[in-house]
Amino acid sequence: MHCANCWMRSIYSGARLAGFAILFLTGLSVSSVARADPADTLVLILHYDTYYKNISEIALSQSLQRLKEKGLTDNKLSDATSALNVEVENYKKVFLGKMADAYRSRFSADEINSLIAFYKSPLGIKAGANQKSIQDYLATATRDAGIYVGVSAAQFAQ
Repeated sequence: MHCANCWMRSIYSGARLAGFAILFLTGLSVSSVARADPADTLVLILHYDTYYKNISEIALSQSLQRLKEKGLTDNKLSDATSALNVEVENYKKVFLGKMADAYRSRFSADEINSLIAFYKSPLGIKAGANQKSIQDYLATATRDAGIYVGVSAAQFAQ
C-alpha cells in the first residue's frame, strides 16, 4: 500500500513538473516572438525565405543531376534526394540568420526599424511585392552565369 502511494505521488509530481515545463517553454516561445529581432523581421519581409527556397532548389537539382550522371542507382538517388532535402531544410535557419546578421552588421536597430516601416508603407509594399520576382530573376541569372562559365571552362578542356 505504501509503495502504491509512492508510485501515485511520483506520477502526480511528474505531471506537475511536466505542466510547469510546458508553461515555462510556452512562455519562452511567446516572449521570444514578442521580442523578435528587427533584422529577423526584415529578412522575412524581404522574402529571403523564398529566395533561399529558390536557390536551394536550383542547387539541389544540379547536385542530383550530377549524382545521376555519376551512375547512382534509382534507389540511391531516391535516398540522396530525401537526405539532401532534409539538409536543405536544416540549413534554412542558418541562411536566414546569416542574412539577418548582414543587416545587423550594416544598420543599427533604429535603421532596421526604419527599413521595416518603409516596407510597410505603400511604396515599400510595392517594392516588397516585387522583391520575390527580383530574387527569382537573380537566382536564374546566377544559375545562367554558372552555366556560361561552365560551358566556357569545358571549351578549355577540349
